[in-house]
Amino acid sequence: MKALVWAAGFGTRLRPLSNILPKPLFPVVNIPMIDLIFKYLSSWGISDIGINTHYLRELLVPYLKNIHYINLFITEEENILGTGGGTVKFKNFLKDDELFIVHTGDILSTINLYDAIKFHKEHNNIVTFILVDCKPINHVSILKDGTVVDIANNLGRKEDKSVRNLAGSAITVYSNEFLYRLPDREDYFEINPVILDIIQKEPGRVMAYIPDKPYYWRDIGTVQSYWEAHRDILENKVYRVENITDNHICHSSSYVSNDVTLEGFSVTGKNVKISGMVKIKNSIIWDNVEISGCQNIENAIVTKDSIINT
Repeated sequence: MKALVWAAGFGTRLRPLSNILPKPLFPVVNIPMIDLIFKYLSSWGISDIGINTHYLRELLVPYLKNIHYINLFITEEENILGTGGGTVKFKNFLKDDELFIVHTGDILSTINLYDAIKFHKEHNNIVTFILVDCKPINHVSILKDGTVVDIANNLGRKEDKSVRNLAGSAITVYSNEFLYRLPDREDYFEINPVILDIIQKEPGRVMAYIPDKPYYWRDIGTVQSYWEAHRDILENKVYRVENITDNHICHSSSYVSNDVTLEGFSVTGKNVKISGMVKIKNSIIWDNVEISGCQNIENAIVTKDSIINT
């Protein structure tokens, strides 16, 4: 089984942080986000992964080429192709498998993929959305049996009393058959109109899987949610992380002097030096940062190579 990871986007919701680093390389408890996604997928037996790149690919592609614990097929989009055109570029990569997973590059999740795949096969679906309840983005309309009848009210069904609205988890199961529903072109287009066409013409072939086992899910594509994900991880709400001391984690290459005060939670990246009358509270410090003097760093994200002193 194979997967696609979308990593070409501009990370606009993460600006200004994404002005200097592509979203897939954002450190999450000192591990690049893309590695967490790859390890999640590989934990469900997926070892062949396609990934598209565009924005700041001069930083992302060299990093990807040094990953050897999975098999990567990397595309570089000169012009961004969207979810549709991007999928077409992977058609030869995917065509020999019964199904494939699509995972966006900004989701932190522990959802049971095995159960979702089993559901997909049992119902002979073309598309299975894995849905979660996240009220601000509950835009997928489903019937009681799980049949998807609308996306983002494009078909005018969102307000129907017969439907329930939930959010796409940005993790989706597709049958190989879906590849041949796509227009045969490699320019920009989105995938949802193709799915909406299937919803209208082949009712019951697009369905929703709603996880029934405990799980963690968060879209970490905004500055606030990126910060909140660190809090959740350090409070052991996601998975166990080694070398945590009282909700604080510091890379072994970094130095934090004894007169520094740590409160709440904190993550300190590589080659960081913090000294003086400094208080760090509920903050994330990226790599190669120097902080000294009298400083109060609270509810902050300090980007790489920053120098803060008095």
